[in-house]
Amino acid sequence: MAKKKKVVPAKIVVPSNNSMWGNPKTAPAKVPPIVKQKEKSFTDFPYPYYKHIRTPGQLNMSEDGTLSALSNNINGLIGYVELLIAGSGKASATGKPLGDRYFLNTGSKCLDKKTKKEVDRHIYIDNVPSGIDLGFIKSGMGKDFTETRGLIPGAMGNLQVLNPARLMNSFGDLTKGSLPECQQITMQTIDDNNVTGVEKHYVTLTDIGYIDKKLYSERNTSNGSKETFETMQLSSDPLDQLYYICLAGLGIYIISRLTNR
Repeated sequence: MAKKKKVVPAKIVVPSNNSMWGNPKTAPAKVPPIVKQKEKSFTDFPYPYYKHIRTPGQLNMSEDGTLSALSNNINGLIGYVELLIAGSGKASATGKPLGDRYFLNTGSKCLDKKTKKEVDRHIYIDNVPSGIDLGFIKSGMGKDFTETRGLIPGAMGNLQVLNPARLMNSFGDLTKGSLPECQQITMQTIDDNNVTGVEKHYVTLTDIGYIDKKLYSERNTSNGSKETFETMQLSSDPLDQLYYICLAGLGIYIISRLTNR
C-alpha cells in the first residue's frame, strides 16, 4: 500500500510596513517579489537615452516630396516635441517618460534606526521626470500637454540637486562625527533596458526626505524630523525660464555626446 505524501501549505510572504506597496493588511494577493538588478556605481555610463528614442526612419519620415511624406514628417516632428515636453508619444520606444531608477551604494555606512547596527548606506536615484510647470512654454507650443515629463522638463528638474540646503544637509551628515540614522526602504528600479524591478536598501532619514512622495505610499515620520521634501517651483519670468531652457539644452547636449562616444 503506497504511503500518502504529506502536503505542506505554501507560505505567504507580505512586505514590511515601509514598502512602496502599501499596508500589508490591505495588500493584494500577489506580492511583487524583490528583483535585484546589477548594482550601479559612480563610474557606470549614464542611461542610454539614444537607444530608446525612435529614429526618423522608424517614424516613417523621409525626404520624399509627396503629400503623404509631408504628413508623416509633420507627425514625426510632433512625436519628437511630445517626447521633449510630455515624455510620451511615438518617438519614445516605450511610450512613457524615459529614465532609470536605482539604488547607489555610497561606499559609506549608516546606523540602522531599528537595530542600531552599522549597514551599507545607499541613496535612491530617480531619473524619470516627475513633471514641472513650464509656464508660457507649455501654452505657446500650440498643443495642450496634460503632462510635462519629457527630456526638457527632466533636465530642468535636475537643477534641484543644486539646492544649497540639500547639499548642506548631506554634508552635515558626514561632519557630525557619528553615523547618520537610516532605515530600509523598498523602491522600484528601472535599468538601462527599461526592465523594472524591486529592491530594498538602507537610506538615511535625510535622504529619504528628498524622495518624491508619489513613489511610495508610506513613510515613517515617527523620528520627529521635519519633512525635507520640496517641489521645485520655476520662476514665471520669461527670461528666467529661457535661462533654464538653455541650461536644460546644454545638459541634453552633454548627455547625447557622452552616450554617443
